[in-house]
Amino acid sequence: MARAKVKNTFHSYNRTFERLGIYKKAATKLMKEAQRYGKTAGQLPLGPIRDYLESKGTFKRVKLYRGIIFVFNKNSTSCLTAYPLPEEIKAKQLEFDAQ
Repeated sequence: MARAKVKNTFHSYNRTFERLGIYKKAATKLMKEAQRYGKTAGQLPLGPIRDYLESKGTFKRVKLYRGIIFVFNKNSTSCLTAYPLPEEIKAKQLEFDAQ
């Protein structure tokens, strides 16, 4: 049985190019991988990254994959937007892990 084609938003392609420098073909592949292999906040250990992800989506599915935060529509598999994990959150996580 063939899988339904995912319709990502135009906004998500624009933002992946603006924020990450990734063109549409590569972004489509990355969004598909994030959908499948990305981690939700509940799958991450306690710490600043998990807290940050939990603060980002109550009505959306938010996943972290390869240091990029992907926001997916809760009722479908379409990607709404993507942006890199902020450097200050990465730094806080390193401090948290060192304790």
